[in-house]
Amino acid sequence: MRPHLVAIAQLVRVTDCGSVGRGFEPHWPPKQNRLVFDGGFFIFLCSMHFPVIIITQEMIEEAQRKVPSASVHRTVASRIDTLTGHLGEFAFAQYLYGDWRKNSVGSNKGQSDFGDFEIKASSFPFNTRLNLLVREDYAQKRKPKFYVQIILDVKDTKASEIFAGTSAFLCGYATCEEVDAAPLKDFGSKLSDRGGYRCHYISITKLHAIEELKSRYLKDFK
Repeated sequence: MRPHLVAIAQLVRVTDCGSVGRGFEPHWPPKQNRLVFDGGFFIFLCSMHFPVIIITQEMIEEAQRKVPSASVHRTVASRIDTLTGHLGEFAFAQYLYGDWRKNSVGSNKGQSDFGDFEIKASSFPFNTRLNLLVREDYAQKRKPKFYVQIILDVKDTKASEIFAGTSAFLCGYATCEEVDAAPLKDFGSKLSDRGGYRCHYISITKLHAIEELKSRYLKDFK
């Protein structure tokens, strides 16, 4: 049977790390990328070893359908916050299980997204100056074993939609203890310079490789 082909987005050569900020480096031509086929999806691995899941229209439609049942009362940084969170979980399920439908969106309120894993997803033009961000109050209340950062590579910081073909970068993971020990900063939001809350932050270039987490998970559950 011929595999189902999904939209493929171009990967970019990543730049040096640093704190999240405004004024990102431009995207550069691809470098040392390779393509892996997994469960009907093509996964890109770029030179910095960030696996990439390509978001499909079917994933977007299902994520939109679940928005009303999964919305929570919290600070909203953009119109696509909840949609981003859903698609981040879908991308992780696709990477971990080979099937994006094996998620618990809408049925896991008050719990970690995937048992020991908490998915932190952001829609932002991809750049390695980005960070894993965990709100200070959230880190105090919830203690998942691992935090996973996923970046949906939208065209600009004020994007109000996510389109099929968007690349979801699986940037890596940190342990709960590493997040608790990380520095704090108010990064603001897409709507203002101040978010009104502080986040623990770790550069995505300092995270553990997501492949390590997948290998560890599969080993534990064989």
